[in-house]
Amino acid sequence: MEIPSLSIALSQAGVNQQASLSMMQKSIDQAGQQGQALEKLIDSAELQRMEHAMQPHLGGSIDTKV
Repeated sequence: MEIPSLSIALSQAGVNQQASLSMMQKSIDQAGQQGQALEKLIDSAELQRMEHAMQPHLGGSIDTKV
């Protein structure tokens, strides 16, 4: 293999590796954001459960008119 060809191949490999690392970092960031959203959802559900425990009679029936 000639030196210019080898240089181009190494350069392309470096670019591919940088692109892969960039995509991996974005995936890690997205997973972190999803984890934070899940924590908020769990906290919200816990708050609703506590509110229901304090006032269990609320939300058990629906008034309707025909």
